[in-house]
Amino acid sequence: MASIVQRNKSFAVVYLEKTEGKPKQKWETYRSREGAEARKWEIENALPFLGAAPKISTLSDLINEYLHLYAKRRWSFTTHNTRISILNRYVLPQIGNIKISAIDSRMLSRYFGKLYEMPPSENKFRLNATETITAGVISDIFKLLRSVFKQKVVNKHYDSRPVKASFS
Repeated sequence: MASIVQRNKSFAVVYLEKTEGKPKQKWETYRSREGAEARKWEIENALPFLGAAPKISTLSDLINEYLHLYAKRRWSFTTHNTRISILNRYVLPQIGNIKISAIDSRMLSRYFGKLYEMPPSENKFRLNATETITAGVISDIFKLLRSVFKQKVVNKHYDSRPVKASFS
């Protein structure tokens, strides 16, 4: 059982956490009452073996959860390695730190436009590459991001997905 305590302009969720036998009181502070109520609901309704749901605020958090929950069970070893490589080279360094709330189709259109001008990252097979990223790699990035946002919409985490069904 958790409770909400107002402290000045912030709200704290107070609950007991059992660590190594003896329960300890834990306080988590939030700036809004809605955030505190959402956390209280998570604490009271979470299954014990799942623990608290991770907080997803950036695209890299969303991708990491997608990889953990969806990709490991559905992709072959080679597909997994290829897509992880694409994410690590072309997605996470450029837009991984962007907040989920700031991602829309306009922002992603600008991102894909920049990808057409970007040189490919160097690897052991292609040193000193002077051309730009191929359309096939950009298509793979698009499909991967579309799948990430589709899974979140299916799981009812977000209302709409910024990456639509067609690639242009």
